[in-house]
Amino acid sequence: MNKQEHKHISIGTCLKVWGFIVALVALSYVVFLLQIEPLWLRRVIFIAIALLQAVLSVTYFMQLRAERPGLVYAIVPPVSLLLALVIFGLSEGDYVWGVRQTHQWLTTGKPVIEEPDKNGGTTNPIEKGMQLAQSNGCLSCHSVTGEKIVGPSWKGLYGSPQELEGGTTVTADEAYLKESIVNPGAKIVKSFPNVMPPYKTLNEEQLDAIIAYIKSLSSGGSK
Repeated sequence: MNKQEHKHISIGTCLKVWGFIVALVALSYVVFLLQIEPLWLRRVIFIAIALLQAVLSVTYFMQLRAERPGLVYAIVPPVSLLLALVIFGLSEGDYVWGVRQTHQWLTTGKPVIEEPDKNGGTTNPIEKGMQLAQSNGCLSCHSVTGEKIVGPSWKGLYGSPQELEGGTTVTADEAYLKESIVNPGAKIVKSFPNVMPPYKTLNEEQLDAIIAYIKSLSSGGSK
C-alpha cells in the first residue's frame, strides 16, 4: 500500500527542472549582453540568479536523492559546478571581453575602427570621442561614472593628479592621456593592473577626439 501511494519523480520532471536552470543561465548571458550599468548591479543580478539555482537544486534534487541516489550524485555535482563557473565567467565578462576584443583587433591587422562616413560622420569631437571609446572597447575597462573597473575611471580624470607605481605623481593632462593610450605601459597608475594593449593604430585626430571626450567628463568640461 505504501509503495502504491509513493510518488516517483519522473525523468520528464527532472528535465523540466534542469531546463529551468539552463534558462537561468541564459538569462545571465542576456544580462551580460545588455551591459546593464553600473557594474555592481550586474553582479548582484548574477549572484541572485546563482542563489535561485542553488535553492532550486537543493529543494528539488534532495527529494530525488531518496529514489535515485546514483543519478543525483553522478549528475548534480558536475553540472552545478559548470553552472557556477558560467555565472562567474559572465560576472567577469566585461574585463575578459574588453581585453580579448582589443587584442584581436591589434593582432589581426584590422583597423581599430572603420573609417567614418564623410557625409554622415559627426564633426563634434566629444561625440566622436565617445563613439571611438565605445567602438574600441575602452568603456569595458574605464567607467564614466566614477566606478573602479579594470582601469581608472574617466569621470573627473582630466587634470587630476595620478599616483603611479613607484610613488611619483603626474597630472592627467593631454600629453599624459595621449601617452597612456598609445603606450599604456609607460606610466602605470598605482593599484591598477598593467593589462591595457597599446592603441598605436589611432591617428592624431582620433586621439584628440578621445581626449576631448575625457575632458568633457571632468567637472570643468572641455575647454
